[in-house]
Amino acid sequence: MISAYFSKIQYTESLAGDKIRTSDSYRNTTWFALNNLFKYHEEAGNISHNFMKIAKPKAKSDPIKPKYQLTADDFSKMLQKIPGKNPFVRTRNKAILLVLMTTGMRREALCQIDVDDIDLEKHKIKIIDKGEKEHLYDIESSLEECIKKWLIWRSQVKAQSKALFISMEGERLSSNCIYNMVQEDTYNALGKKLSPHKIRAGYCTILYSQTHDIEFVRRAVGQANVSTTQRYIVTDGKEKERAAKILQELIKI
Repeated sequence: MISAYFSKIQYTESLAGDKIRTSDSYRNTTWFALNNLFKYHEEAGNISHNFMKIAKPKAKSDPIKPKYQLTADDFSKMLQKIPGKNPFVRTRNKAILLVLMTTGMRREALCQIDVDDIDLEKHKIKIIDKGEKEHLYDIESSLEECIKKWLIWRSQVKAQSKALFISMEGERLSSNCIYNMVQEDTYNALGKKLSPHKIRAGYCTILYSQTHDIEFVRRAVGQANVSTTQRYIVTDGKEKERAAKILQELIKI
């Protein structure tokens, strides 16, 4: 049964019905979790044998492919080639992509943004990210224009929540919806299905290529792991503001 289970989880299915190969890390994480569970019950005397003492899932033998490095030109292509004819969806998706591209925020944080979290007068977006930490991101003119256009379309739908990004039925977009949307848009523009996390990585890469300052990038993206040496680095706390300006200048809408 265990062998059959691990054969089954080698693939999963997207919301669109496509068959997707699961990652090595996903299968290994599953193995370790089940191994620890069986080990606990074996030591507690509940079972006589740890049935997870089978070979761990093997890494797939596919040749290692070079990582795709997103550029500012790629970001521009994605914004210019959003698929579909529905103006509601196109305007919303463009705003979502531009938020991801100019802030580098995680999709889990993006889908939790409410309309009240947008302050157009102060040009700020407030989000709650990992560890319940609050972050303020700057809204540059291009993103502000996209959000304003989206809010007009959003007002024409009876929203079921305060969510900034909603479906045509008025429901908050889930993390999975945003993931699938980004994959569709990147494939349409670049011929590759890339994830929101890849856009976050592209954001960091582009900033680093422009500044060559890894600490600036780390702070701009809002990562929590700060090394001891960083405690002695004095900054003006405006990394997110400068990062937003850099990305706006590079991305062509």
